[in-house]
Amino acid sequence: MQTSDAIAPDARAHDANVARLQRVLGLGLLLWNVVGIPNDVVVTETFGLSYTEFTIARVLATSIQLAGYVGFFLRPTPAQLRVYESLLFVGTSVGLAALNHGPGGPTPIFLSCTLLAQGITVPRPWRAGLVSLGATWLAYPIAFVVTEVLTHRNAAYYDDPGAWVPLALSLGFAALSGAFLVYGGESLWALRRRALEAQRVGRYRLRERLGGGGMGEVWLAQHPGLGRPVALKLARGDAGARLANEIDILASLSHPGTVRLVDRGRTEDGRLYCAMEHVAGSTLAEVVEREGPMSIARVLYVGRQIARALAEAHAAGIVHRDVKPENVMLSSSPADPDRVKLIDFGLALRIGAGSEPRIESTRAARIAGSPRYMAPEQRQGASLDARADVFALGAVLFHALTGRSPLDVDGAVSMRALMDDPTLVRALPDVPDDARAVLARCLAIEPTDRLPDASAVAEALAACRDESRV
Repeated sequence: MQTSDAIAPDARAHDANVARLQRVLGLGLLLWNVVGIPNDVVVTETFGLSYTEFTIARVLATSIQLAGYVGFFLRPTPAQLRVYESLLFVGTSVGLAALNHGPGGPTPIFLSCTLLAQGITVPRPWRAGLVSLGATWLAYPIAFVVTEVLTHRNAAYYDDPGAWVPLALSLGFAALSGAFLVYGGESLWALRRRALEAQRVGRYRLRERLGGGGMGEVWLAQHPGLGRPVALKLARGDAGARLANEIDILASLSHPGTVRLVDRGRTEDGRLYCAMEHVAGSTLAEVVEREGPMSIARVLYVGRQIARALAEAHAAGIVHRDVKPENVMLSSSPADPDRVKLIDFGLALRIGAGSEPRIESTRAARIAGSPRYMAPEQRQGASLDARADVFALGAVLFHALTGRSPLDVDGAVSMRALMDDPTLVRALPDVPDDARAVLARCLAIEPTDRLPDASAVAEALAACRDESRV
């Protein structure tokens, strides 16, 4: 993900341009045909023109427009967006020229409206605006002349040199409109860019919204002085206590496999925020969805890293409570693509403390987490210890090996049914016995039957065969 000071605002502006084009031009494409087709019928009947010619022209123009419009849904790059935009607006201009009829030359309001839609929807610096709007304007006279050469539709009228005057005036009016739009487009572009750059939280400049939920929002942000990207979590409403708890916990952890706390503070309106290191890569859930189940060697490598990061937390009396594939980041670095970062300690809980935090005062709060990876005792709202995370870690590794949660296997509604040895063997037929035994102990129904903590899991995984990377 690009995060430089110069590129990030442009990336956000690009996303906004795509969204506006999808909405505005989708409506325009609909009106182009809903209004235009009946108009073609009336014109051909009134002037005795060939309806076939009009149909061919409209179908060709609509095809070009559709090619551009569909492209907006394919996550286009800025360069691709310019191509799709040109297809749509130039296609409209060509269609207007090809459908022009009768004496009097082109109707300037239609071409001017096309330029207006383009200039307002995608504001740009004046040089870029001049090129894009100029291409749309130039397409009209070229298509108009080509159409006349091919059809001789208005030959009798244009034999008179004076008949070209309305055409020149019409195009001049549209060109003047385009010139104003070039100037206005740059002004609008500058205003939007300043608005994007002005979005700050404390010392951090917000770049891109990464996600959000009931607790708050997470943004890709940047410190103007250091120029380093961070993931900034901003509390929402009464979620400040949870975020304060997460900040306190992250401040006590230093394992390289745990996301690092960079800073904390409050906004002008009193909302708590924290800045964490930004991990460039994908979640384990995204990797499995994109690439399919992992090999046992890769799962052992990733699993040991998760376990070692959790081991530090467990040694400090901290239970994560929300270990799941979405909270395991895998680095996209070519040198070490599977380097693990454990993230989102928003539900983490210190155990053995004198009293529980206020946020854990209700049973509903105590059972917070992800049900598909949650230990049975956590589902029941019982007191937890490190073994709840051990269960969740086993479920995550099962997901990495199979692409599904243990609770999804054969429609199982009971973990006891799954943990029956023949069932587990059927679910993991290609996993060596020693690795399957570790998973079985992690996923044991009774906490007393599980490995005691993540440190024990790391040792057990390290002892498994087939530890080479794949």
